Amino acid sequence: VDPNGHRSDVQIGEAAGDCDIHAVAHDDVWRNRVPALDSKHVHSLTGSSRLDVAIRCSSAGQVPVFLGTVGVDMQQIAAFVVAAGTTTAATPFVNGGQWTPPRPPYLTDLRPETPTGFYSVRMNGRSVNGVSWDNHVPLHTIDYNRSGL
Repeated sequence: VDPNGHRSDVQIGEAAGDCDIHAVAHDDVWRNRVPALDSKHVHSLTGSSRLDVAIRCSSAGQVPVFLGTVGVDMQQIAAFVVAAGTTTAATPFVNGGQWTPPRPPYLTDLRPETPTGFYSVRMNGRSVNGVSWDNHVPLHTIDYNRSGL
């Protein structure tokens, strides 16, 4: 884990064809459409990122999970995906296609909304918008159940 939040790569398998790997959630939040259409065996993450994937391997065995930077140092094995049991036609796709997961009200899709205002955020290593952290002083307040500022 990098305390500065720098990006690193997670590679599942030695090569792209080892297993089908489809992202289904990022940081414990479902994608808007599940699963990702394209199978990717390399994903970029930061130290605090999470990635949920659906994995289907065509043969039994151990598939290594590497950490590092693609093209530089993908040597560190962090885990193994163990593919065992009988072959099935299991798939994360519903009727051959993507599906839309249900969302609780606090995860409402805001993409169709039209913003009514904007608020700029500037961050450095010690402050946000020039204000040092104080849990009693808000940086900005927004009225509940309102999409604009």
